[in-house]
Amino acid sequence: MKPPSGFGKRWLLALLILLLAIALVLLFGQQEQMAASAGLRTVTFLVLCVLAAGCVALLALSPVKTSAQSQERHLQSLTISDALLAQITQRSEQPMLLTDAHGHIVWVNSAFESASGFQRRELMDQTVIGLLQGPETDPDTLKTMQQGLLAQRGYTVEVLLYNKDKQRHWHAIECKPLFDDNGSLSHFFALHRDISVKKQIHQRLRHHNSVLVAMHRELTSIRRSREQVMQRIVSVIADVLNVERVSIWFFSKDKQRLNCEVMYERSKEHYTRGLELDMALTPRYQRALLNERYIAAHEARSDARTAEFTDIYFTPLNIFALLDAAIIHNGETVGVICVEHINEPRFWEYDEQLFVGSMADLVQVELVREERWHNESILERTGHVANVGGWELDLNTMKLEWTRQTKRIHEVDESFEPKLDQAIAFYAPEARSKIEQAVKQAMTTGRGWDLELPMVTARGRQIWVRAVGEVVMKDDKPERLYGTFQDVTERKQTQSELERTTALLRNVLSAASEVSIIATDPDGLITVFNRGAERLLGYRASELVGVATPAIFHDANEVRTRGEHLSQELDKPVDGFRVFVEMAERRGAEKRQWTYLRKNGESVQVSLVVTAMRDEQQRIIGYLGIAQDITEQLNAQRALLESKAQYDELTARIPIGTYSVLLRKDGRIEFTYVSQRFCQMLGVTEKAVFENAINAFKPAHPDDLPSLIAANDYARDNMTDFRWQGRFVINGEIRYFRIASTPTPVEDGAGLWNGVVIDVTDYCLAQQALEENEAKFRTLFERANDAILLCTNNQILDCNPCTLTMFRYDELAQMPTTIDSLSPDIQPDGRDARQQMRQAFELATRDQQARFDWWFKRGDGSLFPAEVQLSAFRLGEQTAWQMTVRDITGRKIAEQQAHEQHEHTQAIINNVLDGIITIDASGIVSSFNHSAEKLFGYRSEEMIGQNVNVLMPEPYHSEHDGHIARYLKTGERRIIGRVREVHARHRNGEVFPVELSVSQITRGGKPVFIGMIRDINERKRIEKMKTEFLSTVNHELRTPLTSIIGALSLIGSGALGPLDDKASQMVRIAKSNSQRLTRLINDLLDMDKMAAGKMVFDWQLLSVASLLEKAIQQHRGLESSYGVNFVIGAQPKSAEIEVDESRFLQILGNLLSNAAKFSPSGADIEIDSHLQGKEICISVRDSGPGIAEDFHSRIFQKFSQADSSDSRRKGGTGLGLAISKELTESMGGRIGFESEPGQGVRFFVCFPLKSPVATKSLH
Repeated sequence: MKPPSGFGKRWLLALLILLLAIALVLLFGQQEQMAASAGLRTVTFLVLCVLAAGCVALLALSPVKTSAQSQERHLQSLTISDALLAQITQRSEQPMLLTDAHGHIVWVNSAFESASGFQRRELMDQTVIGLLQGPETDPDTLKTMQQGLLAQRGYTVEVLLYNKDKQRHWHAIECKPLFDDNGSLSHFFALHRDISVKKQIHQRLRHHNSVLVAMHRELTSIRRSREQVMQRIVSVIADVLNVERVSIWFFSKDKQRLNCEVMYERSKEHYTRGLELDMALTPRYQRALLNERYIAAHEARSDARTAEFTDIYFTPLNIFALLDAAIIHNGETVGVICVEHINEPRFWEYDEQLFVGSMADLVQVELVREERWHNESILERTGHVANVGGWELDLNTMKLEWTRQTKRIHEVDESFEPKLDQAIAFYAPEARSKIEQAVKQAMTTGRGWDLELPMVTARGRQIWVRAVGEVVMKDDKPERLYGTFQDVTERKQTQSELERTTALLRNVLSAASEVSIIATDPDGLITVFNRGAERLLGYRASELVGVATPAIFHDANEVRTRGEHLSQELDKPVDGFRVFVEMAERRGAEKRQWTYLRKNGESVQVSLVVTAMRDEQQRIIGYLGIAQDITEQLNAQRALLESKAQYDELTARIPIGTYSVLLRKDGRIEFTYVSQRFCQMLGVTEKAVFENAINAFKPAHPDDLPSLIAANDYARDNMTDFRWQGRFVINGEIRYFRIASTPTPVEDGAGLWNGVVIDVTDYCLAQQALEENEAKFRTLFERANDAILLCTNNQILDCNPCTLTMFRYDELAQMPTTIDSLSPDIQPDGRDARQQMRQAFELATRDQQARFDWWFKRGDGSLFPAEVQLSAFRLGEQTAWQMTVRDITGRKIAEQQAHEQHEHTQAIINNVLDGIITIDASGIVSSFNHSAEKLFGYRSEEMIGQNVNVLMPEPYHSEHDGHIARYLKTGERRIIGRVREVHARHRNGEVFPVELSVSQITRGGKPVFIGMIRDINERKRIEKMKTEFLSTVNHELRTPLTSIIGALSLIGSGALGPLDDKASQMVRIAKSNSQRLTRLINDLLDMDKMAAGKMVFDWQLLSVASLLEKAIQQHRGLESSYGVNFVIGAQPKSAEIEVDESRFLQILGNLLSNAAKFSPSGADIEIDSHLQGKEICISVRDSGPGIAEDFHSRIFQKFSQADSSDSRRKGGTGLGLAISKELTESMGGRIGFESEPGQGVRFFVCFPLKSPVATKSLH
């Protein structure tokens, strides 16, 4: 045999090492399934692999001799090694194969021939995909295998393959590429492992789970009898496990017997019951059953736990294998499910044991349901016994609920929904304070109340009621109030009548034997002792009349206690016989409960009415005592209270609706009783349900209504319990209800079902939410944008797809298995990565979580920064961690950009010409730019941390902190957002003017103030020059102009002699131009005053009508000059405004002048005023050409003119409207206009009506 051609020595060594690794994988991968002999074979196989690898390695690495003898020995060694390798691979029980670079088979071992059913010659040059696939082979898995071959990376898959006989087998295939010395792909080596058994187990588990889920749904949705449930459980177990017999047994109370509840024989489809097993015969089985959850006897006759049954049970019934699961209820074993296999032994798989145990849990659930239904039935019957109304008040929602009996007492409709204020309004006014006091005391002390109160029903009837209340506390706070309500009018009326009758019967000595009547003289000596008294007390009248006082048959301690109470109440001594009559004398009669002592020593409780008997002169002539034995009445009341307390406790603890419904054989349904809670839960009224029972089912969800009807029909036809759970739509909201009832046969074959309705919405929604949350969690885990890894002790257990993407791995198999492998050895800051990660795990274990930044290493070797959150949790008995990794490469870039932007902004701030200072809410400087340093003479480091008021002279220095505090408290802006001129202080103490602008920003949730400071020394110098210039203009120009105008007026009037027409025209022109120049100067001076804030106003409260009249009179000359007419329109009466009269007339003069100038000759100019809210608006409307739209925004600017050429013809400087705007706003008004081209203009000014002005000057 020649050595393989084309194989280098190193390649051959690599192949042998690979085979050694495969052997190791097989050893550890199959250790759970191998027996001891298989383990021995594996050890032998490993030894052979090591020997073969060593031989070939020595041979391949030894120097090659050129002699023929050496070459021959070399070939012999290779032949021996190759034979040894073939022997090793052929002995392996693991199927192996070798393909060429294209996937064609070139070699297989004998295990592969056995698994595939093909001979080696049939397999050569074939592909695994083409040869072994079948109709159920997954095409996606085949595609993965093909892609792995094409990509030269191999694959790891689980796939269904077919052998030569078309038998199906599941295989786990691991295929790896092999490369030669040149790095070129030469072969693929594939290892196959049969996993059919594992797949079968998984399929059984899925089937068992689906059966359990279906059983749970079936048993909770359809109410069946206990017998039906047990029969269903055993039949399902028999079908799923394919066994002949399944039974359910329950222990007797003394645990000495097992009684068969049901036994099912599958072949006969027959159920039996009633068998009994004496546990004294099987003590070992009894001990095992009480201490173990499962008894899996694969060979029952030889198993020590079950062998005791061989003669008495197994042999007669041909039973060979037994699987028992204990039924546990309330913490103890109460029964067992017994699964019996006949004819041959059977190995019970673990999943089969779990399945039977789960079915035992379903039996336990049925036992719990049965107990609950029994308790509900008791509660329902108790509710029928106590005829007392109930009420409940939820103190969180203040919702009040009444029972049907309570509503009947109040004489309101069944549909009446009481409110708290409505309920209190039923009581008489004098009773309401008692209620409020009782409730207040109950909520403070936690103790209830018991009151008898007068009230008026909804129909106007005056009645007496007994109101009993209790408070329910939660966390030492009252949560709700509840109690009972009882009509005691009849008893009250009887009591009142008795008191009135007693006064009328003062002189009547009745022979009645049921009532004790005893009379005494004024001193207490008995004068009358009737037959009823004799029967009650056992004395004869002759023994007491004229001999004794009533003290002889009274309890001395009771009399003494009553005397002490009266003495304290009346502030005088009361004892002896006076104890019985003192209050009767004061009130006419007194009714009180006393203890009488019979002659034989027995005590009896009586209700005693004592009346003072008087003559016509109202003098007391004696006392009459009428006593009635109330022992039985008190006993009855006590029993009633105890019954009521039990009922209250039951109803308070179970918030359920109750009902009774009559189901007739002909299909008719009649409700005979429904509770108020029933109606509230189903959203129906009692009246509607009684009129037509179908109304109770109308709110049922359309999808669930058929099952409700079917359950009802089934219960009626079989006279069995009714059980149903489903959805109702109540006020648009879906609620889940569980309805259960038990039948009682009545006449004509009908049945009366007494049942309850329980709201299980929270439970159902919680179940749904749990399932949805589990699905959402898995979806979030799979789709999360962050990498999520689950790990224990540095070992990675699982990770989401984002982890592969973030760390740049193509598949999970390529991922490292430890956290340390994902990090560089040293972090960029020089820290040891392993040590720091251990510390992070310890911190997360101690504090439940840890958060830190970290640098990770990708699969391609590149590093990236990340934010890591490490959370610890318990996984079984050990601690596990969830590591969430977020790639923050973008954030780091953004931080770098932000830093660069900050440096850029700081450079701008430091080079801007204005000083910029930032301070916090306390006035402390946090930044101080270069221009501020030059402006104030301080260096930046000197000012940061100092209060900014060091830069201010008094009084700003002392007031500044107060201004900030007031602004932060009130939000009043005096400086913020405005530009002001203030004085600042230089380091050398020099005070200089600056212009200050302050703005506010928020940083970290706290206010930061930014101040811009500009030195305005130069501006002040220019303003001073301007002021001096205006003063010169005022004196040097206006004074000569006044003289010129006066002179021209004299000349024009002919005072110096007549002028010809031409000279007269020239004088008029000169005078007109001089007046225009004077107006221009006046306007300029006014504008300067307003700009400087030096305009002075003389405030007066003036009539708008008089102001308009005066303005028109002053400007009548404009009518003649321009040929227009001023027309005053409608105006409100007695409207007044507070303005400066001369300035107001100046504003109207400007508006009237403009209107006259731009209106055609003969046009009317309308002046009117009207109220608009709290303002009065005066408008001037002309008929001119209007204002062009592009000039609207500039019309109130200084020297603005719409058409310069037109303005020159009309005259004007462009200052009139600007001055009018300044004057209007300075006097608290506003000015505006409305215009469309060609349709004239309407100017208006608006002022507040009677607006008071705090100061008479704005200077």
